[in-house]
Amino acid sequence: GVIYHYLIPLWVIVPLIGLRFAFVRQAPRWRIIVPSLLLILVFTLWAQENTAIIRWIYNHVPILAEWRILGRMMAAATPLLALLAALWLDTILKAARSRRLALHLAVSAGIIIVAAAGLWDTMNGWRSLVKLDNTFNLAREPLHALRRDQPEAFLSVYTDNFFNYMPFYETLIRAPYGSPDYGAGSITPTIPTPAFDPLLPEYGVATYFDERPWFEANYDRAVNDTWADSVLFEQDVALDYAFTVAERYLRLNHDPPQLFVSFTTPVTTYTHDIDSITVQAHAPGEVLVIMETAYPGWQVEIDGERAALESVGGWLGVRLPDHPARITFAYRPVWLYIGGLLTLIGSLITGVYLLRVDRRIKR
Repeated sequence: GVIYHYLIPLWVIVPLIGLRFAFVRQAPRWRIIVPSLLLILVFTLWAQENTAIIRWIYNHVPILAEWRILGRMMAAATPLLALLAALWLDTILKAARSRRLALHLAVSAGIIIVAAAGLWDTMNGWRSLVKLDNTFNLAREPLHALRRDQPEAFLSVYTDNFFNYMPFYETLIRAPYGSPDYGAGSITPTIPTPAFDPLLPEYGVATYFDERPWFEANYDRAVNDTWADSVLFEQDVALDYAFTVAERYLRLNHDPPQLFVSFTTPVTTYTHDIDSITVQAHAPGEVLVIMETAYPGWQVEIDGERAALESVGGWLGVRLPDHPARITFAYRPVWLYIGGLLTLIGSLITGVYLLRVDRRIKR
């Protein structure tokens, strides 16, 4: 119920149902209400995660195990709840208006007051309801301390936990590797790199106790471990956010596996925006590597012309030409745009259906 509470708190639903049956004599619109309630039930069951009923369904209907059960599916039911609430509010207002003006105004005023109270409750309580203050701020102290020490620097900090991202936005510190819980990874490496795994920036932040051994093994030291929830780690010698390297060095096998900084040339002239990176580089025949996960959707241009994007062990890369060049990496996820377009079309069709535009035109 937390997600449903965002949209329609229980203390709004109860008077709404009471008004519906007190003022309205006409039959409910079952052809809309019944399918909506069934879908709400389906999404609510879908959102139960690791409960007894979901375990029973998985055990007795194996094909359903192909679907992941997760709480956020309750959000899919909220538009249906909004639809039902809007229908009932419209019906209540029409019924009140048909009786007398004073009753219509009283009902309208009551609805406005309840809606305003619900909005106020949502705006002031949503973070505490879902415990965002605790969940998404585990790395706040070390990241803010790092930003205070280096207020103007472009900083890139490794994190292996997607619950850390809020402080990254607050401090404008880059998280080069995302760890979404659905396991999205880079495109298949086009330049395999046995020489380094993992490729890490200068800093890393561990936010859970069981993460610390991995960071201790891959970083030189902890900068500060006095914060309650997290530890900031640092490397004495680290690869730059952008660098060039000869491809032969990427394919070398070392024990332990690593890419020596001496093999690379740092690139310090670049511009980093939210969804694009522009680099000026001149390293004939070498590979430009950007410490960003090469997710599907990244594109690259050299002097305005499309070029072949390389996945250098899972990181962004491109083979450089023989002349000084301007390289632009841009994140343009085609399927996201297609999905957005389909959502817009579906919303327009739904709106036209609900407003009965066809009937208005015929009139």
